[in-house]
Formats: sequence, C-alpha cells, structure tokens
Amino acid sequence: MIGTQARVATAVRRWWLSWRDPAQPVSLQRYFTRLFWACLAPLVLLAAGLAWERVDAVQSRQDTLAAQLAADVLARVDQALATRMAAMRTMAASPALDDPADWAAVRPLALAFRRTTGDDGLLTEADLQPRLDTAQPAGAPLRPLRSAVVQAAAAMAIRGGLPVVSDLEPADGGGPPQVATVVPVLRANQPPRLLLVLVDADSVQRRLARVDLPAGWAVSLHDARGRQIARHGWLPGPAATDPADDVVQVRRSALTGHGVSVSVAPQVRRAPVLAAALVMAGAVLSASLLGLAGAHLASRRLGRLLAGLLRPDGADAPPPGITEITAIRQALADAERHRADGETTRLESESRFRQLFHQAPLPQVLVDAQGHVVDLNQQFSLTFGYTLDDVATLDDWNRRAYPDPAYRATVLARRVRAREQARSGEVVDAGEYRLRCKDGADRLVEVRLVMIGDQMLTSWIAVPTQRAEADRRREAQAAAADAQRRTRLASLNLIEDALAARHRLEAANAALQDLTQALEQSAQSVVITDAGGRIAYVNEAFLRMTGRARDSVVGQPVRVLRSGQTPAATDAALKAALARGETWRGEFINRRSDGRLAVDAAVITPLRDREGGAVTRYLALLEDVTEQRRQGEELARHRHHLEELVASRTAELEAARAASDAASLAKSAFLANMSHEIRTPLNAVIGLTHLQRMEPLTAAQRGRLDKIDAAAQHLLAIINDILDLSKIEAGQMQLEQLDFELAPVLDGVRAMIAAAAATKGLAVRVEIDAMPLWLRGDPTRLRQALLNFAGNAVKFTQRGQVVLRVRLLATSHQGVQLRFEVQDTGIGIHPDQMPQLFQPFAQADASTTRRFGGAGLGLAITRRLVDLMGGVVGADSQPGRGSTFWFTATLALGQGQPPAPTRGRDDDPRALLQQRHAGAMVLVVEDNPVNSEVAGALLQAAGLQVDAVDNGRDAVARVQARHH
Repeated sequence: MIGTQARVATAVRRWWLSWRDPAQPVSLQRYFTRLFWACLAPLVLLAAGLAWERVDAVQSRQDTLAAQLAADVLARVDQALATRMAAMRTMAASPALDDPADWAAVRPLALAFRRTTGDDGLLTEADLQPRLDTAQPAGAPLRPLRSAVVQAAAAMAIRGGLPVVSDLEPADGGGPPQVATVVPVLRANQPPRLLLVLVDADSVQRRLARVDLPAGWAVSLHDARGRQIARHGWLPGPAATDPADDVVQVRRSALTGHGVSVSVAPQVRRAPVLAAALVMAGAVLSASLLGLAGAHLASRRLGRLLAGLLRPDGADAPPPGITEITAIRQALADAERHRADGETTRLESESRFRQLFHQAPLPQVLVDAQGHVVDLNQQFSLTFGYTLDDVATLDDWNRRAYPDPAYRATVLARRVRAREQARSGEVVDAGEYRLRCKDGADRLVEVRLVMIGDQMLTSWIAVPTQRAEADRRREAQAAAADAQRRTRLASLNLIEDALAARHRLEAANAALQDLTQALEQSAQSVVITDAGGRIAYVNEAFLRMTGRARDSVVGQPVRVLRSGQTPAATDAALKAALARGETWRGEFINRRSDGRLAVDAAVITPLRDREGGAVTRYLALLEDVTEQRRQGEELARHRHHLEELVASRTAELEAARAASDAASLAKSAFLANMSHEIRTPLNAVIGLTHLQRMEPLTAAQRGRLDKIDAAAQHLLAIINDILDLSKIEAGQMQLEQLDFELAPVLDGVRAMIAAAAATKGLAVRVEIDAMPLWLRGDPTRLRQALLNFAGNAVKFTQRGQVVLRVRLLATSHQGVQLRFEVQDTGIGIHPDQMPQLFQPFAQADASTTRRFGGAGLGLAITRRLVDLMGGVVGADSQPGRGSTFWFTATLALGQGQPPAPTRGRDDDPRALLQQRHAGAMVLVVEDNPVNSEVAGALLQAAGLQVDAVDNGRDAVARVQARHH
C-alpha cells in the first residue's frame, strides 16, 4: 500500500511539473481539469488509506481469531494427551509391573484404561516385542512392532525417562495411520520396558471434527515432521498450488512437538479487500464526475469572460459580475492609457535628443555595445574631416585617429577604464589625447564619456596651443620634482635604517642588562662557562651557596669546584650528553670553600651560536640537595625498620592463628567425643523405652515411658543443634546440591508438626506460589530451617492456625529467589525483644524458657543455614496477635527424575522381614552393651537370629566362620 501511494505521488508530481511548464501553454478548460485532479488526488489517497486500514483491521481480527482457535485446539489436544500420559505413568509405576511373573495381573488395569480412554494399550520389551495387548485376546500370539517411527519414540522415552508421542506412521498390514504414546517402565536391576497406546488417525479426525469453525476455515493437526494427522473444515481445490499459502496461524505443542495450523480460504481472505475496493471506487467515481462537471461549467464561463477582455471593444462590454474580472478589465484600460502616454513622451524625447546631438557645438559620436558607430554629428565631420562611412566602427576610428600602435594601446586601455567608470551614469573625463585628423593634422583634445543605456556618447573638446605648451612644461617640472622626491626618499630610508639599527642595539643592551639582573637575583645558582670549560660567570646565589668569592672562581676551570668523589660514570654520562649537544641532568659531589662536601643537583645545557650553530657556552643550574639526600637516607632507615616490625607482627599473627586453629580442632574433637558419649546412653534410653513399650504396661507406666522418651528426644535434639551450630561456626557445614520437588518438603514439615498441632487443636496450612516443579539445592537443610520456625510456631501458639507459605520473588534462566514464611496466631513478640532473636542461647523473654522450654538455638542455626544458602532472615510480630518468621533463599533450576517405585500401604518392614528373612542370622557389632541389647531385641522381635560382638576383630572372625 505504501509503495502504491509513493508511485501515485510521483506521477502527480511529474504531471504537476509538466503543467507548470511555461513553454507549454494550455487552455483554461484543461487547466481547470488538471487543477481538479490535483485537488482530488489527496482525497483519493486518503480514501485508499482508510480502505487499506479497514482491510488490515479485518485481517487482524481474522489473525487473532485464528490464533485463539489454534491455541484452543492445541490446549484440548495437550489436555487429552496429558490425561492419557498421567494414567499411563500411574500404570507404569504400579507394583504389579515389578515382577514379570505377575504381569497377568496387569491385564485388568490395562482393560480399565481402555474403558476409560477408549484406546488399546500394549506392554512391550525395549525391542517392541509385546507382552500384553488389550486389542488381542488373552493368550493370543503377539507380533513385534516393526514401525521405525515407534522404535525411535521408544528409544527417546528410555533415554529421557519421560513419556514421548511419536510422529505419524502407517500401522502394520497397511491399516490407517497411527500415532503412538510411549511411557517407559523403569525398575532397578531390570531391563527397561514400555507402555504403548496406538491411536488411529481416524479417531483423531473424529475428535477434531467436533470443533466449530467459521465458513471457509480449516484446522489441521500435524506431527513434528509436518505430516498431516487430521484436518477439519475447508479443503483446498485441486487447482491450489501450495496449501501452506492459506495457513494463517501455526502453534506447536511444548508437550509433544506436534503442531496445529489454522487455514482460511483465499476467497474468505480476499472478501474484505474486494468490498473496500468497491466502496472506494464508487466514492471516487462519484466525486470525480461531480468535480469534472463543475470544472467544465466554470472554465466555459471564465473563457468567455477572458475572451471579452481581449477584444478591443472589451471596455464597452457589460460588466461580467465577477470582481476580479472587472478589476482586470480596469487595469488593462489603465495600462493601455499609460502605454500610449509613454510612447508619446519617448518619441518627443528622441526628437529633442537628435536635434541637440546634431546641432551640438562639440564633435560627438554615439557607439553601441558592439562597437558600431550609430551616428555622428556635423561638428565631428567639420572638426576631424571623417564621415560615417570613414569610421563605421570604433576600430576604424582607432586606426585612423591613433596610427601609432603603442600610443593606440595606451589610449584603448585608458578608454576601457573610463568606460567602466561611466557605467554609473555620470560624465567621465577620459583625459587628453593627441589624434590625427583626416587631412593629416594632429590635434590635442580632451575626451568626455557618458553612457546612455548600453550606448556610449563620446565628446571631444579642443585644447588651445598655449595650454598644450604649458602642459608640456608642467610635465617636465613634475618629472624633475619626482626625481628630487625619489632622491630625498632614498636619503630618508638610509637614516631610518641607521636609527633602527641603533634602537635594536639599545634593546639588546637592555635585554642583556635585564637578563644579567635576573640571573643575579635568581634564587638558583647559575654558572656559565666557555666552550673549554672555564667559568665565565657566576651569580650571587652561587657565591652564597659555595661560600666562594667571585674573583676566585671566574676564569678558573670548573674542576676547582669538584671534590673528586663524584662517580666516574656520572662524568662519562655528562661528556656523552654534551658531545651530542643535549641537556644533561645529574648530581655532583662538590666541595665548599670551608672543605665541606655537598651534593649539588645540576642541569647543564649547551648554548649555540645563532649563525653557525656551534657550541660557544655552557649554562649550568645548580641546587644544593644535601639535606634532601640526608632525609631520604633517614626515611630509608625508617622504612627498613618498619618492614622488620611488620615481619615480626606477621609472625606473631601466624602463631596466634595456629593457636586458634589448634583450639578449634580441640573444640571439634571435644564436641565429637561429647556427642558420642552423650548419644550412646541416650540411644540406649530411647531403645530401651521402645522395647519396654512392646511389653504389657499399665496406663501410668506407659505415660511415664512417654515422658522418658520425650525427654530423651528433646535432649537429643539439643545436642544435634549444638553440633550443627559448631559445624557452621567452624566452616565445616557443606550444603548438598540435589534435584528435589518443593511441595514434598513442605508436606514433610507439616507432617512432622501435625501431631503436636493436633494436640493443641491448631490448623496447619501450606500455601505455595506457582513456580518450577524441580529445583536444585539442599532439601534437608531447607527442611531443617522450616522445621525450626514451624516447631516454634506450634510451641508458642495456643489456638488458631500455623501457615507454611512459599512466595516467588524473582526468576531467571539460572534459578529462582524464594521467600519462606511461617505465620502463627500465637503470643507474639514485643518490639523491644526483637533484636535478641537469631542469637545463640537467647530467647525474647526469659520466662518463655520456663513456660515453653527450649535452648534458644533453633533460630540461630536457621540464620546460619540461610547465610549459607545466600539469603536473609527476619521476623514480623505483634504481641498477642501472632508472628511471621521468614527467610529468603536462591535455588537453581533442577531436572526431573523418573518416579521411584512406591511402597504399598500394607508393606510393613517387620512383616516383610518375617515373611522373607525369617530365622536369618544377623551380626550386630556394638561396643556398648546396652545398645547391643536393644538392637538384638528389636531384630529378634522381627523373627531374626542375633549374633553380637563388641569389637571389629571378633566381627571379622564371626563372618569368616559362619554365614550371616
């Protein structure tokens, strides 16, 4: 559309330029026609733009509807496949598939799946050899599947451990095309197997036919390779070149890789374009006809009126009724009167000019711009004897009047300059000339020039003979005066040159005095030597610095200042630099007048002659740096001393760190020993309590045992917290990086506090924002942090609820940032007590320890764990209204894992041991007699025989002696 508008605009522009060409006059009617089309062109373009916008809006609505339709159909297909995959994954995880010998029990499950979905299922080996097929009677022989497409999908499912939907492939025996859904059956220590569901393309076609479509629309489903599985709606005719040209929207499934495309018939797509084109054409045609009629009528009337203006009797014509035409008629009449008056005036002026020209008392000639003599008066012929035939051109006059070529060239040059001056309209005096008349006589005349239009009027005035002689004498006197003036100017020039030289000499002396004064008053020592190294000048600063007298050094070689202790390398470098004509910088060890040694920093520069460039002097600037060098040596001694102090302090810090590491190791060893010494009797107490519960007990005895077990579990939890805190502070706590699901972690925390919450009548809820299913991190430490918060929430809440909440704060391609919250309706915390939270062995109120118990380690451990996970921890609370404890953590994105075999509800470990390993001998190695007794009792209660030893040597001997 934009290109069409551009071409129309270019054509209009070319037509407009051709219309405006003054070399191609047109009639008034054609002029109005062109003007009409020029005014109508923007309206036509606007109408075309509006029509195109309407077409674009209709097609945009079609595209939006097609996108919604494709997304809806794809969502239906994905939902159906997801439901089928979920059912197949449930069947694949069934314990009935654990033992190939029990596969006969799988057939009822497969038949139930067929009744639910209407599709037959197959259970095959990895090589697609069927073991079960609901489409065949039980016990019927089953043929292996030979489809390459299904084999590729099966291999992909086994590699990825996830369901796969294959591409379209004809079934065995030349049947209808089919699509396979493959789910892997993975078991430990068993070869992989497959669950397959084959769906006919006809079945997909019937399901796709249920979609309602507008007339002329079609929707098709195709596999990942682009082959059509099913199509519903409009079909292209046999003349269609490429069906893909009619596709409006294509959506591809992220679940299967299959795609859904929506097509629209060409006639349906073109209908809005044709309707808009017809509307625009009708509107433009109507407007054009009306405009052409109006332009034709207006042009005819204006043509008649303009023709009336051109007639000689137009002024007597009746008024046209148009103001502009009347004004033009009046202007034409006035212009005609002015033209007639001007013509009369011009003729009268020309008559007067010619009368004056021919009767003038001076010779005059009128020459045009091309150099032709237009006319000459009678006085010209009488004075010079030439007629118009003799001097027809200005060149003829120049040859006759100025026969000498050199003089003629001078005259012509002066005339050119005079003519340029006369162009301003003034009379110009061109000077005096000597010309030759026709009779051979020479005349001295003055010439006057004036420009009349583009013609030049020349007048000659005769110069008397006495005046000519006087002029020659004046010229000779002027020449003598000029020679005398030039002589006087030469004398003045010589005098000025002498004065300038004197001024330069005085300026040089003043500059020399200023330089000498500057050197004398300079604070820096200055020494100037000749080319041979003898001192020619020293300033006062040098004399003060060295303590010497000027007479004792001027005229002496510079070595009188030396001490003989300057390094030889310094003298060599000085000589090399001066030999190259370069400035040298360095230091000398010189001797003062009193015998003291001093260090002088020197800058020596060679001075060259301006004319020859040879070195004639050396300028040396000296500065006494003895004190600076002494201070530098003192700073060096202090620096060395400081380095020794730093080394000493570093050694002391290393020793202190070694002592700290030794103390930390001793602390770790002590905690490990204490953990073992405390855990061992605690495990004995817990084990004996468990054994005692298995005996017949009264209610009071069982209650006492529950209290003993609770106290032991509480003490064990405190010991675990102390050890965890010690590991974190020692930097020995390492977080694992495992793939896990977040929901089971929160469900586990809720299950752990469910019993205590139910005892108090508290509700426990879990709220999780939408987020990726699989994450990567340390689920154990995450569960421990949440359990610390949740345990405290249950402990300090008497009624209401406890909410476990996870919020998604940010997400990226690397991971997610989560906020974990535990909110309760408990007693709350006073604002003054909030700063004490998350500190080891501290609680908000000392009275809470007496009322609710606790060692004050849970929050401190949680803070350390959150620090390891790269997050922050905090709490919000109001007394009497509850608290919210929270922390943030950044977790990476994880990868899904194949579902682990689930254990049935009736699989009790003790029953399984009694069923599968009754009477088996178990070797128990334990150096604590109580723990050995507890372990033996538990194993014997499960139907096992126990062989107990208290050290490793005896354990090896027992294993070698008998079977366990």
